[in-house]
Amino acid sequence: MAYITWIFYLDRDDLLHPLPNTRFRRFLYKGESVFSRLGDEEVRTVVVFLRLERGLPVEIIRIEYNRYPLDAEGGLSGEFWTSLLRDTMEYLTAHHETSRREEPPNVVGYSRLLQLGYRRRYHWKPDEHTTRQLLALVESRAELPPGSLGLPTE
Repeated sequence: MAYITWIFYLDRDDLLHPLPNTRFRRFLYKGESVFSRLGDEEVRTVVVFLRLERGLPVEIIRIEYNRYPLDAEGGLSGEFWTSLLRDTMEYLTAHHETSRREEPPNVVGYSRLLQLGYRRRYHWKPDEHTTRQLLALVESRAELPPGSLGLPTE
């Protein structure tokens, strides 16, 4: 299955703006200052995964809503990766302490605990206005008629 990802971010006025994938990767992995207007706060991003047919977007297959802490210049806060690692270790340790190996390790349990911790700290839930705005923006960018795309089922 062919797919494409489009990334957007919300500004202080809760308006969505496209963010090129290369700039997002430089922000996330190299700490580039991309959000100078939001400096020392956090940025909310939306990553939309679209299924392609004959090279054209036809369906939203997944949407991720993430929050990232920013430094004063609008780059990814140096605390992000440290906090993520600390959260991961806390959940792994808590799971290990409660399971005291009479049975085989619960890999699914590890995964679920990690996911819950990550979501609690770094995910956000859009309101109805943001959801409508996102669908309209994706449809417009994909040159599809309004109302032709829906949200993916979870």
